[in-house]
Amino acid sequence: VVVVGEHEVSGAWMLGRVVRWRPDGWSYTTDGRQVPHVLSMLGLQDCKPNATPGPTPALAEGEIALDGARCSAYCNIAARIRKIAAGRPDIQYAAKEACETEQPGSYHWNRLRTLARYLRGRPTLTWWFGRQTEPCTTTAITGSATGKSITLGGMIMHGSHVIQAWSKTHQDATVATVASKHAAVATVVSADTDITAELAAAAQGVAAAAAAGQRR
Repeated sequence: VVVVGEHEVSGAWMLGRVVRWRPDGWSYTTDGRQVPHVLSMLGLQDCKPNATPGPTPALAEGEIALDGARCSAYCNIAARIRKIAAGRPDIQYAAKEACETEQPGSYHWNRLRTLARYLRGRPTLTWWFGRQTEPCTTTAITGSATGKSITLGGMIMHGSHVIQAWSKTHQDATVATVASKHAAVATVVSADTDITAELAAAAQGVAAAAAAGQRR
């Protein structure tokens, strides 16, 4: 327990994530332990950070496929970035694109480097969940279509809190069909007028389980 400003802050370390709580809310910091490994494998330990994880480098003519060793390295780095992306909507799309590549080439390698430079400046992401007096659920859905592939992403928010975020590519589907599926998720959440009560009940369940564990 430490004192920050006027607040007494408690914290815990869980699976590489740092959770802190205080009277006016709590925060959650994602696991950034894989970032130094990614930067080292790409030789970018001392690079200048990027402000964004994109845009991706332009696709040059005569792209060269990665050889066996570099292709294995690409898969290793992409897997690490996918782990980093857990709980990070800011790199969710870029990580998804890196992991869905079947035959990586020089273009994909440069795209990894672009994302790594972004992680150089932002190795972790901290979520802040302040107490809310007026619950409100909002949604946002966006996407693009290229050929037969459609990529849609969005998030569901409860007031100022992000409850869920996603980025997914759909094959052989119409924009209307895919958008309706994503909108259905938002509709279900928006239709629930008593989310606060459900979250409070869930919190009480967690507290009860923790108390039972301490008694044991």
